Amino acid sequence: MVADSVSVMDVTTGAPPTRPLRGLPDMVQDGLAQALKSSFWSCTDADTADGLEQVHQIVAMAEALRLRLIHDVDTRELASQAGATSTAAWLRHKLHLRPGAVGADVKLAKALEANLQATGQALVAGRISAPHAKIIRESINLLPNDISDDQKREGETRLLELATQHDPKELRQLGNQLYEAIAPEEAERRLGEQLERERKRAEQKRSITFSQAGPGLHSARIQLPVDEMARLKALLDPLAGPRKTDANGPDTRTASRRLGDAFVEMLDLALAAGEAPTRGGTKPQIILTMTLAQLVTGIGYATLDSGEQISAETARLLACDADVIPAVLDGKGHVLDLGRTTRFFTAAQRHALGIRDGMECNFPDCDPSRQMVRRSPSSSLGRRGSNRPEQRRPVMQRPP
Repeated sequence: MVADSVSVMDVTTGAPPTRPLRGLPDMVQDGLAQALKSSFWSCTDADTADGLEQVHQIVAMAEALRLRLIHDVDTRELASQAGATSTAAWLRHKLHLRPGAVGADVKLAKALEANLQATGQALVAGRISAPHAKIIRESINLLPNDISDDQKREGETRLLELATQHDPKELRQLGNQLYEAIAPEEAERRLGEQLERERKRAEQKRSITFSQAGPGLHSARIQLPVDEMARLKALLDPLAGPRKTDANGPDTRTASRRLGDAFVEMLDLALAAGEAPTRGGTKPQIILTMTLAQLVTGIGYATLDSGEQISAETARLLACDADVIPAVLDGKGHVLDLGRTTRFFTAAQRHALGIRDGMECNFPDCDPSRQMVRRSPSSSLGRRGSNRPEQRRPVMQRPP
């Protein structure tokens, strides 16, 4: 490295160098290499802390220089001269960078030279980092197109001040509240209109899709608007609490398993409701077919009206609270005789069993995790309070 190859400011006139990049990168690289080879054992704690802060500022200044060079590359149309489709594509090929990151850099470089000059100056001075600058640009872009330039500059100034006090993640949260801070009344109206549009779009996408997840297991993918999903969660929440520790030990079910069990219990409650929806004059029902021997012994299988099969043991559990219709079929499955609806247990017998057993399940090999925990009518369907500590989020303050 030849020292006089570095272009420096004219000491007589104070003018900036005519060729500012000549030899400068080599000089910086040599200085960094020497610093990295040095031993820091002789540095004091204060020296180390100050050095770290200075290096952080140098990195920010280097980022500012890199973005300015990217803008210069874009302005000179070097990409088209090299046959590339865009500046981002040229940089991606030349520097082997991730496509998304390069595109964001090009957009930020343009913004710093156009409408975010204050942000560019703060980056050059090392007061903010490049991630802060990117978030400021994204936050300003979230503002409506029809707000004034003065309001945009006010928003930029506010974010620059916050960038010196918050990390990029917190700054992004504050940036999402920027419009509400600089134009609260207008933001409230716009937010209401936006939420209403989103609600109408969500209603058009409301759906339930069933699919087979494995042997004997089906899955359902549910899409609901925000408020309807909140209602579903509010119904499931009081039914999905962990079971109290008893003779079987603590409840070891996962949260997702408890929600699945709660959903099944909610279905049973809906089916048992006096005002349950009807079809053809009867309440919602599933129809399964099995022989009397299978029903009595619990050996074999039963066939659902969908053609799928379940074990006879599961069918016996369903028959405990079901209407049983005896039927005579021929060899080809044709119905020769159809009996009347009968209950497997009478109402009096169910009351007697309830008095004897309480709310516990005494069916042979009953899984305690599958018991239906009935709630009293006074039980609240609201959400329980969380035991987790409150997570505070930064809040954008409105101007006085």
